[in-house]
Amino acid sequence: MPEKNYFLIRLLLKYKKTNITFFILSVILSVVLVFFVYEKEYTATVSILPSASGFSGGLSSQLGAISKLAGLDLGASQGQSQDMLMGILNSSTLLSRILNTQVDVVSADGSSSKMKFLDFLEIEGDTQREITEKALKKLREEVVYLNLDENNDILYLNVTTANPFVSAQIANKISALLNEYVTTKVQKEFRQKKEYLVSRLATIKDSLKIRENDLKRFLENNNDPSSPGFMVQELKLKRSIEVQSQLYIELRKQLEVFLANRFLNISDLKILDTASPPFRKSRPKRALLLITFVMLFMFLQLGINWGAYYYKKVKIDLRKNIAAE
Repeated sequence: MPEKNYFLIRLLLKYKKTNITFFILSVILSVVLVFFVYEKEYTATVSILPSASGFSGGLSSQLGAISKLAGLDLGASQGQSQDMLMGILNSSTLLSRILNTQVDVVSADGSSSKMKFLDFLEIEGDTQREITEKALKKLREEVVYLNLDENNDILYLNVTTANPFVSAQIANKISALLNEYVTTKVQKEFRQKKEYLVSRLATIKDSLKIRENDLKRFLENNNDPSSPGFMVQELKLKRSIEVQSQLYIELRKQLEVFLANRFLNISDLKILDTASPPFRKSRPKRALLLITFVMLFMFLQLGINWGAYYYKKVKIDLRKNIAAE
């Protein structure tokens, strides 16, 4: 093995001009790729605070305690949990609307032009459906990145494009659409639940009135409270009233807790920082890329030299075998 290494070193030295030339060309090519071929990308960020229900203590925890004392299990409040927001942000419903957003593309000379964000992404495809699917995939993998800080529960919405102004516009547009979804779609769900509770409460209230009237008529029409039949029927009617009363009380408690819980969940997003055009690129990391390319070319150069050494060795061995024959 040492002999082979020395032979390779001699081979490197023998063709040192070629190797030096190859190394210089590889460095020049790496610089060209990193500084002139790779496109700069800019990241704009929107910071979203957790909703009131996301904080421990306060009114949210008090409502939880009240619901437990009332014998109700309303479950964890998920109206504006950060996990729910992340799910909405990754949904095709929201991202598809982003693709049709009109953006102002401001160039380096200060001129601007309007175009759809889908056109800005320059996605190629044979059909509109294929283009849309590729665009959604690119949004999820390269453009939109979500980062949840577990220490303070702040959600960071990052948007990266080749234009800093477009990045800021799309980041703010996404947060606006997210807010619209929370305050309309989620509010609709709460409204439907409220309508059910109110309707059910009215039905129980009517049933309670009917049972009370039945007991009143029974007492008015029967004058012998000491008879067994009277006592049994009276007990039935009172038990029915008691059941309906308990249902009414429990539903009334649930409605009150629900309405208070709704206040915590149906509110505008709490934006800590809106997105502004970043003037420093976020990627590529040029120093790291340059080192990576140079190292790759160096390994390629070593591989070529190893190949030359192996080829020469095989050629010499072949000649020896022919001479021995």
